[in-house]
Amino acid sequence: MGLPALRREVVSRNLWHACGQFTLEALFSKAKPAAVDLARQYVGMLHSLGDVQVIPQKTRLVCVARVRFAGLSPRKDGFLASFALHRWLDSPRIVKTADYGPRWRGHHVLVRSQTDLDDELCFWLQEAHDVVGLQADLGRTKKYPPLTYRSWRHRITKVQDADEGRQRRSSLSAEFNPGLRTSAPIPQLAC
Repeated sequence: MGLPALRREVVSRNLWHACGQFTLEALFSKAKPAAVDLARQYVGMLHSLGDVQVIPQKTRLVCVARVRFAGLSPRKDGFLASFALHRWLDSPRIVKTADYGPRWRGHHVLVRSQTDLDDELCFWLQEAHDVVGLQADLGRTKKYPPLTYRSWRHRITKVQDADEGRQRRSSLSAEFNPGLRTSAPIPQLAC
């Protein structure tokens, strides 16, 4: 019997990968129930960054845009959020760092409560997505202007305003056209 077909794309041919079907719940099977809820909120943050794949694996969860740029490793009372940037961060929240070559600086943040999933973490994840995940520095993707907290906050507000407008139009259409099928509610950003 052959192996199941790979359901996700890899960046280039012959790139190492492992196939398997894993769940977030299985990943946090030995953790406290609150840790799974925190992980779900973190996954919501990752999905709000753009077009990404969030892939649970046997011992961790990874987030991929064009390449892997973020993830998490479970702990009994939370998880260790990880992300890569092209620069070093100087913050007391960073509990571990790793140098992965000339362009990748790994950062790890311990998440134990909902207050740890704040705007600062979301800002770092957005930068990791835009620069590392999309490989913007290689010239193959759309170039992004330098991300500042103000420009990031403006981008988030713009997306939320657009979502509210779509929801308003959808409810008006349903009100005036009762036979019209409406789409599912648009999820709000986690940040």
